[in-house]
Amino acid sequence: MKTFNTIDEAWIDAIHTICHDGEETINSNVHGDTLEVIGHSFRLRPGGPLMLRNTSRKLSPSYACAELLWYLSMTDKADMIKHYAPQWSKWTDADGTIFGAYGSRWADDKNLGMTFDGTHYTGVNQLHLAIKLLRRRPATKQCVMTCWNAGDLAHALVADKGSLPCTCTLQFLIRGGKLHLSVYMRSNDLWFGTPYDVFSFASLQRIVAGELGVEIGDYIHTVGSLHIYRRDMVKIMACTRPAAVLIGGWRVYDPPVYPQLGILNLVLGYERNLREEIGNVPLYLQRLQHDAPAGILVDALAVLAQYHLSPEHRFTDYITDPSILHCLQFSK
Repeated sequence: MKTFNTIDEAWIDAIHTICHDGEETINSNVHGDTLEVIGHSFRLRPGGPLMLRNTSRKLSPSYACAELLWYLSMTDKADMIKHYAPQWSKWTDADGTIFGAYGSRWADDKNLGMTFDGTHYTGVNQLHLAIKLLRRRPATKQCVMTCWNAGDLAHALVADKGSLPCTCTLQFLIRGGKLHLSVYMRSNDLWFGTPYDVFSFASLQRIVAGELGVEIGDYIHTVGSLHIYRRDMVKIMACTRPAAVLIGGWRVYDPPVYPQLGILNLVLGYERNLREEIGNVPLYLQRLQHDAPAGILVDALAVLAQYHLSPEHRFTDYITDPSILHCLQFSK
């Protein structure tokens, strides 16, 4: 497994690996054929930016932050994520939910039930239990959150759902006073999915580390099928040009690591108000900055506030407002 300091380095290396070692795969789905490598892994050292900065890929900060907050909202309802990315309509079922949504699977897996500390859970909030487990047994190897359930195999067989989880497991390990996260994905689209997945899961790693009061360790990303769709080959090869690989656009510095989940409901409430155009956007940010110091959740909300403040920049994500920049800890 190769080790990198930034997601940009890991992503470009994966492109070269697929182009050199990948095999043609004929797919029956609507997305078309792929070039694929089976069993790809990389390790990211702590301290690098959370977001891909490749100037040709032009990752969307607003979508990345919306997806993170959507996961943490622990819902399978599609209205929030569709607001920022209408293409999610393709994977939305008739009842307005997304079957493979990670958050609802983390929060309330109705297939499970258990007694914990004298309390009976009809479902299991995996994130909260993971934090409890790591506090009680820091050396454990059993702290695994799951997204893929056994019943998903039956749905895969009959193909009756718009989406099934691409991510299978997230394993948290505390070693040497640092929290490491190892993610296993059954499938990962290198062009569209990988940069956003790494952002979301590395952000979650920071959130959990903050709750535990430990330092950030390595992030390990392992994929069963890492692939590039043929339709995206021209675009992705443009990203390997030296001019694109140079640091460009806006980069996110590591946000402070401190407990965040206590303000999660407040952040989600402000996001909902932003989306429903209720109230004053700058006032929301001032209130939140007063209630909590800068961190990944406040940063994410500030990105979405900029998205709503500047509709003409929704698809370019140029962050220009000085107060937003300060809140985000962005630099040029």
